Amino acid sequence: MNTPAKEYSRVTLRGELTCLADLHPGSGEYGLRGDNNETTINELTYDCAKRPIIAAASLRGYLHAQFNEDDPNRIALFGNANNTDDSGQAGALRLYDCKLLNHTPEWDGQLRSRVAIDAITRTAKDKQLFTDLLIPCGSQFLVEMELDNISESALNALLSALASLNPNNPSAQLGQGKSHGRGNVQWNSTTIKVLDQEDLQQWLLKPNTALDKADWKTICEKNITDPTSAWQRLELCYCFDSPVLINDPSIVKEGENEPDLRFMRRGNKLLIPGSSIKGLFRARARRILMTISEGNPAKTDELINEMFGGEDGMGTIRFYDATALFKENEIHEQTMIAIDRFTGGVKDGAMLIVEAAKPKYATGTIALDKHKIKPWQHALWLYCLRDAMEGDLALGWGQARGFGAFHITTKPNSGDHFCDWENYIAPFNKDELNVWTTDLEEKIKEQTA
Repeated sequence: MNTPAKEYSRVTLRGELTCLADLHPGSGEYGLRGDNNETTINELTYDCAKRPIIAAASLRGYLHAQFNEDDPNRIALFGNANNTDDSGQAGALRLYDCKLLNHTPEWDGQLRSRVAIDAITRTAKDKQLFTDLLIPCGSQFLVEMELDNISESALNALLSALASLNPNNPSAQLGQGKSHGRGNVQWNSTTIKVLDQEDLQQWLLKPNTALDKADWKTICEKNITDPTSAWQRLELCYCFDSPVLINDPSIVKEGENEPDLRFMRRGNKLLIPGSSIKGLFRARARRILMTISEGNPAKTDELINEMFGGEDGMGTIRFYDATALFKENEIHEQTMIAIDRFTGGVKDGAMLIVEAAKPKYATGTIALDKHKIKPWQHALWLYCLRDAMEGDLALGWGQARGFGAFHITTKPNSGDHFCDWENYIAPFNKDELNVWTTDLEEKIKEQTA
């Protein structure tokens, strides 16, 4: 005998989202910062009280994407719009904007500047400096949602989708900058209260009684699924062979003998943002394709956008911030001057003071989408990774002056020790590697035809 499915007349759900990385829930608007309003920034989304929020639509969009199109729970929760007739229906889920907890009037966010790098010259593109206002890693948001007339199975499906917001899921991201490691969040449920039909009827029979005084029952999350199987995580160790400097203009101070460039940090840690790592590998992949294909740059860029992301959508590989603890004796300050080519003397007004860091190593991760990555992308990524592991790449400012030299070590599998390229590639199936490289060759032929 089948047990009838349980139905709830009303459900209220409260929880918290904790930022595991810097978050930028952007509004699309611009603001000004600085003593003289000299910096244009990409603003956050705020409520009417000027408190930062994660818009309900942002979280709703993430949850909606966790369901298959033909899943009946998806229709029950989010509705089913029909543009041809009146057969569409509204969903049971109501989400509210997520408010930043412990917000104070003095809260001013965190500025982070980044610049687009020309893939050919490896220098900053003209007029391509972006400054974002970020919600720092560790911040928390209050989440509130309600559901009406929902089945137990649909509620459990929603809880599973929320549970996918966890540290082991690389795609658990909100806001802008997902492809370079921003927006990772973790869901923590606090209370889930339900009213069944009988309890609701009993409340209706009690005039002048507030709904929160009804006989609500508290339930626990269950039927949680593991969302991590779609992603292959790769831990990287960036071993520095020289000082490294990813400049952070927001902490540069004016004044005599103050550094003109200072390395980016998060608290007492050196920070190498995911955007810098992504740009490094993106440029290397493009150079590899152009070298072995002698092809059309526009078509090459189509392949690069497909792998690393572009205006048409996300790529199949994601990059996350790398961090390293540093000590005071690992801060490297250096004064540089430009020489006049005609006089051989010091060029007037061309002295530069830089503050870099030289820790032994930094650690971070990348993630490959196992369901979407193609064989030729596997091959191209391995070429890039080999070059990085052999020390052929450099990070950040001053590469022509010897800054930013590094090599990578990584783990073949979770729990393994970090190793060099030969040990990393040794366990790979040779037939599979041949399939990947052949597919890359075929893809290049298509582009050059």
